[in-house]
Amino acid sequence: MKEYDVVIIGAGPAGCQCARKLSDGKRKVLVIDKIKDFNDNDFSSAGAPIEIVDQFNLSREVISAHWNQIKISTSKNNHIWKSDKALGIVMDFTKLKKSLLKDAQRKKCEVSLGTKFKKIQKHTEGYIIHFEDIISSHTFGVKAKVIVDATGPQRAVINPQKKNLNLFIGIGLEYLIEFDRTITSEFSESRLDFLLGYK
Repeated sequence: MKEYDVVIIGAGPAGCQCARKLSDGKRKVLVIDKIKDFNDNDFSSAGAPIEIVDQFNLSREVISAHWNQIKISTSKNNHIWKSDKALGIVMDFTKLKKSLLKDAQRKKCEVSLGTKFKKIQKHTEGYIIHFEDIISSHTFGVKAKVIVDATGPQRAVINPQKKNLNLFIGIGLEYLIEFDRTITSEFSESRLDFLLGYK
């Protein structure tokens, strides 16, 4: 059975960044995720303030667009904030995760995609974590001193029974719009649009 200092379950941006920070050559790190390919879960445009690029030392290849305007539309009002300089970026979600994980792998982090978390057992020197390969249904275990639950709000590792999640449930939609400038000027590549309200 393989042994690791840290096993990170979840290869979204948070899990990948965690792996990137912890993979310093001194720790043995493993990242696990049930998705087989990052393109399978490419659901977010990942808009962020421009400072994030330098703060997290992100590769420029993850940037798909810059924005210098924010428009908020509510049920009754609209307002646009503008700047002469770029205020933020929109990242390619797939490229972001791949870039973060590639950086971690350069530092000897191991990755296992297409792998489903099953359960945890307490062990004298840490934990035994059980997984299942999604394609082959083969089950296996690894030992870890530390487990990081990077599965997002579902907290699949620390709360597998989904009890008392204390989540605020609402509906949110994200539109990725392609448009012809000759037809409409309603949308802008350099603006983030937020639609709030009940209509």
